[in-house]
Amino acid sequence: MNVLSISFYLEKQEGLFPLLPRVVDLVSDSGIPVIVAGGIVDGRGYVAALALGAQGVCLGTRYYLGHLY
Repeated sequence: MNVLSISFYLEKQEGLFPLLPRVVDLVSDSGIPVIVAGGIVDGRGYVAALALGAQGVCLGTRYYLGHLY
């Protein structure tokens, strides 16, 4: 996916889950793994991303809400 395609999708404000299967289809022949980041806040989102073709999920900012001390 090139920069022009990405900016087109962002201008339409399309969410992660509708976009993910198209990205997976675009890179499926190249062997590039698709790692999803952003908007995944629980186990259901994690499972949904994997079901839609992602090879991995990057989590982290959700833990920012937790009390560390």
